[in-house]
Amino acid sequence: SPIRKPLPPEWFVPFGTNAETRWDSLADVGYEVPNERFFVRNHTATPLVDPASWRLRVFGDGLRLRPGTGDSIEFSLRDLKRLPSKKLTAFIECAGNGRGFFAGQQRTPAPGTQWELGGVGVAEWRGVPLSEVLERAGITKDAVDLLPQGLDPNVVTGGVDLGKVRRPLPVDKALDDVLLAY
Repeated sequence: SPIRKPLPPEWFVPFGTNAETRWDSLADVGYEVPNERFFVRNHTATPLVDPASWRLRVFGDGLRLRPGTGDSIEFSLRDLKRLPSKKLTAFIECAGNGRGFFAGQQRTPAPGTQWELGGVGVAEWRGVPLSEVLERAGITKDAVDLLPQGLDPNVVTGGVDLGKVRRPLPVDKALDDVLLAY
């Protein structure tokens, strides 16, 4: 399976590289969804990450480094855990949650994983505020966006290699309430 955690059928509806949480499996768990029952959203396979060798590399022309030289700053997981941490109870929802209803309700099928309503969950997250990392990396007032990149394998669609999963993140949001959860 491209998903690394167990997917008991009484808890999940698998969709290839994704797994939707079954609502009826949450009846006894309360407001927060335990990790083992949290939905899985992947573009490819879940990456295996070695905490001892993993590094967060921050680079770009929005930092007080020498632009164009390949300069960067790196943080190990141990480095991140030494920084001030924060707990946050928040929900995460796949943007395609509910997509499975489009065909029946809207008469217009939507492409992609046919989630019903199980692509959402609430959990308590602990980590370091991204603002803390960016300040230590030397973010400048001229920075506009960040482009986080996933560790999963490259996305290949129709024989075209689209590279790693990445999504732009406005600096204002990054400095506000984004948490690098560990």
